[in-house]
Amino acid sequence: MLSTEIPTDVWLYITTFIPDAQLRNMFAVNSIFFHTAMDLRYGKVKVRDWTPKTQEIVARLMDPEVGKRVRSLELRLYRSGYISRSPESKVVGQNSIGKRAMDILRRSRPRQTNDPFSVILKDLEAVFPKVINLTNFSIVAWDLLNLESFLSAAWSSFGDNLRTISIGGNMNCFCSVALSYPSFKSVENLTVGFTDELKQDTLTNTMADQAVLKDHIIPFINKLVPQLKSLEIWSWAPLDLSLLFLNFGEFPVLEKFSIRTYFNKSFSSDPSGLARFLQTSAGNLRELQLRLNCTGTLINPNTELVLSDWLQNTIIEHPFSRLTFLDMYPTGFTPGFDALIASIKSSAHTLERLQVKDRYLKFDEVEAVITAFGPNRGLRTIRLNVWRLTANVFDLLSNKLPNLKDVTLFLGDGVEGDPVSTLVVFRQEIRSRVYNDWKLHNIGIWQGGNKLDDEIMFLVAERIPSLVSFWGDTDLRTLRHGVIGRRSREIISERRE
Repeated sequence: MLSTEIPTDVWLYITTFIPDAQLRNMFAVNSIFFHTAMDLRYGKVKVRDWTPKTQEIVARLMDPEVGKRVRSLELRLYRSGYISRSPESKVVGQNSIGKRAMDILRRSRPRQTNDPFSVILKDLEAVFPKVINLTNFSIVAWDLLNLESFLSAAWSSFGDNLRTISIGGNMNCFCSVALSYPSFKSVENLTVGFTDELKQDTLTNTMADQAVLKDHIIPFINKLVPQLKSLEIWSWAPLDLSLLFLNFGEFPVLEKFSIRTYFNKSFSSDPSGLARFLQTSAGNLRELQLRLNCTGTLINPNTELVLSDWLQNTIIEHPFSRLTFLDMYPTGFTPGFDALIASIKSSAHTLERLQVKDRYLKFDEVEAVITAFGPNRGLRTIRLNVWRLTANVFDLLSNKLPNLKDVTLFLGDGVEGDPVSTLVVFRQEIRSRVYNDWKLHNIGIWQGGNKLDDEIMFLVAERIPSLVSFWGDTDLRTLRHGVIGRRSREIISERRE
């Protein structure tokens, strides 16, 4: 049968069985494979350096047939990293792809300049009118000034089409964004990230940063508030974000909120704005990430006391009632842990994914987390830090949450001579269990920053017949015909008898 006689839907269905790594190179099969391969190659473009390979990609985007395929564009712009890798400072072979790419880019430049980085920006700017279907744009600029013209060119080309925008950088970057006067009529998802100034004598100019926050960043975000469905904020800069949240407007359609920062630095003056924001959004949020770990806790654990009390006061009286995803650091103190349990209980009927990082839970705390779901069985994914692993943890998970599909556990460091922490006890206990009714598909266990050794993982696989992978990447289906499969079938047969 000729390929032209096969319906298009069948060809499209066939492509779903081919790994992307292979499919992106299968241009010559037919037109369907050609377009699918091109979309895979150019649907997401990342520019993180200025190597010949990157230039080749950028040059290809000058072709409208290629540019129109780009849906997501990520730019990481930092002068120090680009200039040292600029191809104009390297010898490129006359017949190389890099040479041809550079020729195309040079012809597209409206003018030359003595500043190598300005040349790079002009090359990127020339691409903007070609990526007419762009919906996701990300820019990170750590050490640049005066990007207004560059960004204005971006917004005029695709700003009205964007649904997702991510901006990261120092305060100069955010000044440029605000002064480029974007409209963002369709943006629903916003990520903002604050970084330190590079090569600066002092960590930050507090008064200047607060002025940028007040005059530029707050108006920029508040303009988007009525349409935002997702807001993510991260900050590793010594920047007090209190003013930002104190001046936020109402978010009528917000469903996802994520914040990752240092509570004792980012809300040193007044955390009440963040509390009010969470409380007014509690009934609408579907996804929540609260990673507010304090700095200095290794020296003084009591640094977290303020955060722990704040979590309790903020959440207990205004629980989240519709969450499908929760990622919260509960601190090492009881009030913070109580806030976590309250959040789980209030959303137990809707929660599908749960993450609790950075606090290693003892068994009674693991039990408190799991039993907080009550009779609800909807959780599909869980990620916990567990101080010590015993078979009781598996018993608890399989009995209370039998519909779990994915479990990730990070264990406390093993202590030499301790049979519990070195998993000697776990090996003995797990051999007496078989979890035939557990529907688990994937499990990943880590200890000391490394994946747990194969011996224990294979032992776990023997006891959970439904498993198909470790850490999401080791396919057990091909192994079950071997030792694991034979032993699992023997155990199941013994239990049935």
